[in-house]
Amino acid sequence: MAKDSYDGFIDKWAILHLLAGLFIGLILHLFFPFTLATTSFFFVIILIVWELFKNLIIKKFILPKAKKEDMINAMADVLWGMSGFVIAHSIIMFVRLMA
Repeated sequence: MAKDSYDGFIDKWAILHLLAGLFIGLILHLFFPFTLATTSFFFVIILIVWELFKNLIIKKFILPKAKKEDMINAMADVLWGMSGFVIAHSIIMFVRLMA
């Protein structure tokens, strides 16, 4: 893609998506007593809705000069966020196991 776009699986925002997934995953696991399947389902829905909102609303109407993303990059953002969520779940399970 052009220089005014993000494309590919890894970009400068990948770590932010990973950390956001970690943070939100910790909050969901600690403060909402749902099963892992339910929490994972809602988290994936949150990630997908955010990516759609970001690319279809924010970047078209609010920040039209912002860099665009291709579909691979948007899917990668969801996967990076989900990876953070998995790390959060692993941390919670490890702490509970050690307690």
